[in-house]
Amino acid sequence: MGYGQQYEDCIQVEHPNRPSSVYGNKPCDCDGVEAIDLISAEAVIEKIKKVCE
Repeated sequence: MGYGQQYEDCIQVEHPNRPSSVYGNKPCDCDGVEAIDLISAEAVIEKIKKVCE
């Protein structure tokens, strides 16, 4: 999460190797499937709509 970001504004997906580190400074052992790649454009659009309501 970004500094000061609200938990409700966060988009998350289930990934068996998440998180790889608290600070994001260690490589992910994700077998070639990054968690960010599992987030669809539609999910981002829906989250934006909910936040803007």
